[in-house]
Amino acid sequence: VDVSRFYQAMNHSQALSPDQNIDSWERFFSLTMQMHQQGMDVTAACDRMCNIMMSRDKKMREMIKANFTPEDYFEVKNRQIGTGLIGGKACGMLLARKIIQNHRPDLYAQWCATHPITQIPRWKRTERAQLIKTDAQLDAAAKLFAEGCRTVCRDVCTEAGLAEYTPEVMRQRLEEERKAGWAFYLHTTSDTPDGMVGVCHKTGEIGHLFVTQSARGSGIGTKLLDFARKKLAEHARPWLAVLDVNTAAIGLYRRMGYLPDGVRNMYQPGVDAAFCKPCKELVMRYQPQD
Repeated sequence: VDVSRFYQAMNHSQALSPDQNIDSWERFFSLTMQMHQQGMDVTAACDRMCNIMMSRDKKMREMIKANFTPEDYFEVKNRQIGTGLIGGKACGMLLARKIIQNHRPDLYAQWCATHPITQIPRWKRTERAQLIKTDAQLDAAAKLFAEGCRTVCRDVCTEAGLAEYTPEVMRQRLEEERKAGWAFYLHTTSDTPDGMVGVCHKTGEIGHLFVTQSARGSGIGTKLLDFARKKLAEHARPWLAVLDVNTAAIGLYRRMGYLPDGVRNMYQPGVDAAFCKPCKELVMRYQPQD
């Protein structure tokens, strides 16, 4: 990453006006995502994103900065049409959801359970989900796998633990899992890889559902989860595992009909060298609608 260009974009972002070249906005957000994916501190950039997109109100900004993660800003950006501030009502609703999600996860879980996703987003003509067969497809999936694991585990793993999530290591893992009966699918938009998912026909497990940072918020995760469940038609109640700290994914799974069904693993610092904070790997199982 060209760090000097990144900070130059940051320093001038507030001076941008809506009639300027949109590429300057895209460069700023793209560079911020790259920095974040590499584990660098993007707090200053998140503050700028808040000021650029969310609100001019000082108190609102303070609450947003206290509750939003970098991924939240990226998702807003991915859904945004054009540039500038999003609407006040939209900002308020997003903030309210994050406050409840962060401070009352029980209420958030209840809301997800009572607001199921009943209509899957339509696939675009440029979207494909193909069974991974070639080395190029496997390389693309390994890169997605590594990026996704680093993102999910950033807050609970040590630096040494995160460093283990490399495309080379993840490719080897994918190859081993294919031999054990897994099938993996690569999602592309206009031939650009931006998502993946795996299914195990032996056990009915869905796994490795990842979407690139730049494509999040576009419905790809919802589509791939629905796609994977349908691939496991022989299993009435397919299941998946998710870390308890991944609240965004848990919310999606609940809304897609997956309910908690026990704990698969528990990780403790000192016991598991890769972890710096305790966490659980939850099992969630699909509950068919009556």
